[in-house]
Amino acid sequence: MRDWLGAWLLAALAAVSLVGCVDLSARTPAGPPVANARDVAPDTTVAEVTAECERTAAAGDWDGALQACERVAADAPDTPGLSDRLVTVYLAKGRAALSPGDVLGALRWFDRAHDLRPDLAEVAGEYTLALAYRAGEIALAAGRWDDAVGKFQAVHDADPLYLAWLPERAPLRRLAEAEAAWGQALLGDRDLDEAQNHCARASELAADLSEATACLGAIAAARAPTPTPTPTPAPTRAVPVVPRPAPPAAVPPRPAPPATASPRTARPPATAAPPPSAPAGPPPAPAAPPLPNVPRFGAPG
Repeated sequence: MRDWLGAWLLAALAAVSLVGCVDLSARTPAGPPVANARDVAPDTTVAEVTAECERTAAAGDWDGALQACERVAADAPDTPGLSDRLVTVYLAKGRAALSPGDVLGALRWFDRAHDLRPDLAEVAGEYTLALAYRAGEIALAAGRWDDAVGKFQAVHDADPLYLAWLPERAPLRRLAEAEAAWGQALLGDRDLDEAQNHCARASELAADLSEATACLGAIAAARAPTPTPTPTPAPTRAVPVVPRPAPPAAVPPRPAPPATASPRTARPPATAAPPPSAPAGPPPAPAAPPLPNVPRFGAPG
């Protein structure tokens, strides 16, 4: 039992340390208790109403216990153990409201329990978580993105299973919605880098969040370069367009006639070319006259 209460205390302390200042407009009381036991049941004694309070609280009949115990609180507030029974009833009513995701309705009951026993870890945990969650909803609706992110992050860190049975209401989902809304606001201010950081964070927390997907798509479109069109001057007057004649069709070449055999004509015999003439020079010298027949020397004459 002490371990369970200690875990709640740690969760409450973690939430308190991270939540910081909480808008007290989130703190809405559930309404006044029954005015007086005798006004409701004048013929019933305080002892009988007290017994009815104990019986219904032990049986888990929270509506009956609420009526009976608040009768006792209105007529005999010093009844021993009354505050503990009332705290049990208030916690049960608050958790019943929290079951379908009505954090505001749950906070009203946890607020009553906190007024009676703020020292109980169980009460402090439920009250602080509901108060921080409700403050996050108020900040998100008012456009205080930083505050909304801090509150939902604090609730998730203190109790990761808070509203886990309702994924659309879980703190992690609301945290993603706050991050996406913050990114879209920065996109409107043309702060693309910061907008991308918040929208990417939102997409990591909830991949199916359409706001985050749309935000990232808008950032990508804003970063894409816009092509500059080249202006084309308009003509000053209409220029008639003369159709160009089609080129003539190509004529295929005429086929060559087939080759026919023809009789060979006899060629005249080739005449020998005259020898080349000697080059002109001085005339030849005349031949010497023959010598006379002279008798040999010593022969008789």
